[in-house]
Amino acid sequence: MPQAAASNSAPDGWAALDLKGGQAASLTDLLVAFDTALERVQRRSAGGATDLGEIARQSAKSALAETLQPRLPVLWTPTAEDVRRSLASLRSPEAFADLAQRFHSRFVDRVIHYFIDRNLHRMIGPERFTKSLNDVESFNGAVRRHCDEASLIMRAYARDWLGKNQYRDGKTLTREDIRRFTGYSVEKLRIELAQRKGAP
Repeated sequence: MPQAAASNSAPDGWAALDLKGGQAASLTDLLVAFDTALERVQRRSAGGATDLGEIARQSAKSALAETLQPRLPVLWTPTAEDVRRSLASLRSPEAFADLAQRFHSRFVDRVIHYFIDRNLHRMIGPERFTKSLNDVESFNGAVRRHCDEASLIMRAYARDWLGKNQYRDGKTLTREDIRRFTGYSVEKLRIELAQRKGAP
């Protein structure tokens, strides 16, 4: 998406990514187009939409919104051009590293809460793990910190990967490149989480 937004033929880039509606007039429009495109991919996949796929989709939207929001103007309502420029700025290795870390952090956070929230009613009580809603809030903050710290390894990996492929080698990234990047990044994160847990 950032590469498409930065190109001289942005409409062609949007079409290639199956983003409908042309250039987004606002951050909300962009997030809706992004979410709709991801949902179409989920529906076309052999297994259809899964809980894990939904977690990944929501995490991607959160990461994109959190990364773009600070890059938009604050003294006036952002225009479509402001949104395009902000999105295009994510093509730099440092910005991509920030986006990658946010996505992986939000993804792990949502996976943890996927299991915790189902048992929350068993966790709160005078003689239980959490005695009040304040304890739950503190616990959620600790989970978020854990996820942010564990996903820090994504920064260097994502920055170096994009820098090597796009800037050093001048490569046009393909969907297969992104699939390989994603597969390896998930494995790196799995190993990091296992080490933080103390697993062998």
